[in-house]
Amino acid sequence: MIKKEQLDIIGFQEVRFDSTTGRNQVSDLQKLLPEYQWLYVSKANDVMQKENAIHSGWEGEGIGILSRYPIVTASRKVVPYQQGPDTNRRVIIHAKVRTDNSGILDVFVVHFSYVRKQQCENADILLKLLRERSFRYIIILGDFNIYKDYEWPIKLLTSKRRLEFKGCTSQLESFRRRRKTFFDAWTEVHESEEEEEEGYTFSNMPSPGLHSRPDRIIVNSKIEVKSVTLSGDGSFYKNMYSSSIRFHRMKSLIHHSYLSYKGVKGYPCTQDCGPNGSCRCGMCVKGDNSNNCDLPDCQECSHDIFQNILLYSFLFVIVFEKSFNTISQVMDEEYFPSDHLMLSAVISL
Repeated sequence: MIKKEQLDIIGFQEVRFDSTTGRNQVSDLQKLLPEYQWLYVSKANDVMQKENAIHSGWEGEGIGILSRYPIVTASRKVVPYQQGPDTNRRVIIHAKVRTDNSGILDVFVVHFSYVRKQQCENADILLKLLRERSFRYIIILGDFNIYKDYEWPIKLLTSKRRLEFKGCTSQLESFRRRRKTFFDAWTEVHESEEEEEEGYTFSNMPSPGLHSRPDRIIVNSKIEVKSVTLSGDGSFYKNMYSSSIRFHRMKSLIHHSYLSYKGVKGYPCTQDCGPNGSCRCGMCVKGDNSNNCDLPDCQECSHDIFQNILLYSFLFVIVFEKSFNTISQVMDEEYFPSDHLMLSAVISL
């Protein structure tokens, strides 16, 4: 998607970090995209692991930025925790990016809370940060987790009138002291209500489908938005990578059969499979948590299955019927590059 859209600067949320190797998903992506020489990432949280998990690593999560243009300086600000149900730590990345001939872009990457009141507080901290210094060209790239019926956190940035507010009222002082008015790139180009709905980015899954617009590109008045597009529809990638995904799942099943053969016990997936998925043999399959199985108790990757792989490969189809079923039960999340569509904008300074 990045190559196809010819993007210059990309903001990432929910970036995974592996403390054992020092790797993260943005640096891994950079190796595949050598033209993007500059990056900055910041870990925000540790992801809870299953107590009996047999795999370790990739336990950190945060945000990042990848750029074709030089990142002159970059820093992060930890958002102070405000009392509420969302205990995840939030951070803001600020990168000064030098473009070819237009000077410095001040790019901010954010990932707001999923709790409405805490979103207001996140927006308040962002506004205070933007007020600290004089920035000429400002771009904010973020998953704001905004709900269709609660746009007030975004309106703290983009609204022109104080009287509009029916939410985030405790943060109106920051709105009053705001030095600049900001603009939502999508609505700058797509003004009608029908076009706004066409800008929905979540959920990029057959179910529940697209129903909200949490992902935004916000700019200040010095920046002109030429166009805004969405990409990443999973149905396209499903057709392209179906065989590759099944091959990877086959390898996972054989590997976990071997672990069962060696007597390894525990939860075999590297992640939680969510409310609509079950973990079996290191793979997420359609179902729910009641269908989870730990090694060596999964019938389709048991001690006996590995012995059959060694001894009876010529009877493959008959012996491994259950194994084939597990391999074939690919969840939509594996076909889709993300549960969010990717939002991109063409701008001029």
